[in-house]
Amino acid sequence: RVAVRGMSGGSGAGDADQKLRVLCLHGFTQNGETFRQRTGSIRKQLKKKIDFVFIDAPHDASGAFGDDDASALGTAGDG
Repeated sequence: RVAVRGMSGGSGAGDADQKLRVLCLHGFTQNGETFRQRTGSIRKQLKKKIDFVFIDAPHDASGAFGDDDASALGTAGDG
């Protein structure tokens, strides 16, 4: 669960027109692009008010799964 608070520190004029920027952090078995694709519906509904920023984690999760897990996740043979 994430709490969103209003932007602060603005000078007043034009602040109402600024979009809120939301940092979107993917889960363990995703990357920024797959998370962006999975959130398409909500992004479409909120695109006039929010800029969503998706990033990739700097660490590869290869080797974190057993062979059965990697096969189920579609990562078998990737590294």
